[in-house]
Amino acid sequence: QQMYNFFHSSTHRWEILLSQYDKECLTVKTLSKTRWSARADASKAMHKSYKQIIAALQDITSNEENKKDVRLEAKQLIEKLQSLEMTMMICFWNKVLMKFHDISVRLQSEDGDLDQTALSYELLESFLSSLRNEEQFSNFESEAKLMCNSQEYKQDIDNTRKKKPKIPLGESKEGHWHTEFDGRK
Repeated sequence: QQMYNFFHSSTHRWEILLSQYDKECLTVKTLSKTRWSARADASKAMHKSYKQIIAALQDITSNEENKKDVRLEAKQLIEKLQSLEMTMMICFWNKVLMKFHDISVRLQSEDGDLDQTALSYELLESFLSSLRNEEQFSNFESEAKLMCNSQEYKQDIDNTRKKKPKIPLGESKEGHWHTEFDGRK
């Protein structure tokens, strides 16, 4: 939604975005609180037009004629979009929401019957269960790394110093331990 609001609030920014698009791209969409299909459309547009959106934001950032706050907002959006975590979420939610959309269309068709409905729910449950494993996570991670050209998680990049737990006055260090996770976990 933030991406849509940024581009849609200015005709100049919208034109910059459209100038980056080719025939394969989809324009960024607004989210709807009531229509799941709108969420599927929005995630599909972000996934399919990822590189073009980044390019448009970079154009806005590099153009000195734009206001400083607009350039700063574009820069922040680039940083957010190019993080491995955000790109993985774009890949993940695109796949999930497109599957929900396909099932929803199938369930709403006029020629559907009870057996087809039950099968659709079983397929959806099976699909969601299949996403909950290390292999699928690695697939999303690989796709995201290719999209955003980042190989590290933000937590791994930001973890320059080791954080130590605060030990209350009068207690010893014994018994206090700190678990560190890498960004992948």
